[in-house]
Amino acid sequence: DGKTVKIGQQLTYTVKATVPETADGYDSYPYSIQDVASKGLTIDGASITVQADGKVVNDYTVTGPIVGQTGETTTTITFANAKNYAGKQLVVTYNATVNDQILDNANKITNTAKASHDGIFDGTGVTKTLYTGNLEFLKYGVDADANKLAGATFNVYAGTKAEGTPLKFSNIATGVNGAYKFDVNGSEAVVSGTDGKVSLNGLAAGKYTFKETGFVAGYAKNIVPEFTIEVTIANNGAVSYALTEDNNK
Repeated sequence: DGKTVKIGQQLTYTVKATVPETADGYDSYPYSIQDVASKGLTIDGASITVQADGKVVNDYTVTGPIVGQTGETTTTITFANAKNYAGKQLVVTYNATVNDQILDNANKITNTAKASHDGIFDGTGVTKTLYTGNLEFLKYGVDADANKLAGATFNVYAGTKAEGTPLKFSNIATGVNGAYKFDVNGSEAVVSGTDGKVSLNGLAAGKYTFKETGFVAGYAKNIVPEFTIEVTIANNGAVSYALTEDNNK
């Protein structure tokens, strides 16, 4: 939806900065654009391009991407002399991938861009914020399992039907069922934990359909539960989720 992301998603960022018209009055006008990406983003430095007047330019140097101690990544594009671009807009584009550290960054990623003609990047700049979401449900059975049922296996599908290729996830804690993060290189199976819960993290907003594929001993295999949960992420990042009526059996 343009405001929410999932782990592993590739994003294309565009940074626009206009060189002041007064640059034309200088013999030399150094000009830099600095981009700071938060923890949770992996920057593809090789993808950086710069255009002016719709044409690719290359009379600049790139410092970075440099990953700091807090996980933020800083990339600086410097024109030794931007006099020829006085009054023109420079457009920087690059690719970045959402990584699982977004879960350690309050389920959000930020990107802040600033420009400077003297090497000092002051002010707040312009910041873009995107959020990821999560969902959780409880699997329960009967009798002794009435409050929780561990070991039930599910496949997860994007959308309202259990069709196509299931999504993949990996365990947040190695070897521990119940809590998972979205991972294109993970497993299609998610299994309820000892508390009966399945928690999925690193999801974009949308609907997700679950189909039980692995049954706990003693439970009927001819009844295959399917249900759909919708994840909603507000503009401030608040996450909510609920069963829908799309496909609940």
